[in-house]
Amino acid sequence: MTDSMRRALEETARRRTQMEYNERNGIVPQSIVRPIDMSVVAVAEADYVTVPLEEEDAAESLTPEQRERLIGEIEERMRELKVVS
Repeated sequence: MTDSMRRALEETARRRTQMEYNERNGIVPQSIVRPIDMSVVAVAEADYVTVPLEEEDAAESLTPEQRERLIGEIEERMRELKVVS
């Protein structure tokens, strides 16, 4: 008899013993019911966030100076997000 077969038979015997004990003592097994942790909910909700898209036409109509300023602002926001993460 292999080790895995022995363990399976021992587990079966243990469960049968537990079932007999439960029947003798009037115990009905029930699932544990707990409230959902809100941090898990927040993570799950993050999967469904829609990122707004900026119009591409607006960037094309910028002057070179405005475009450089926009790039600088976007880079700054990216650096802020990187520090926070």
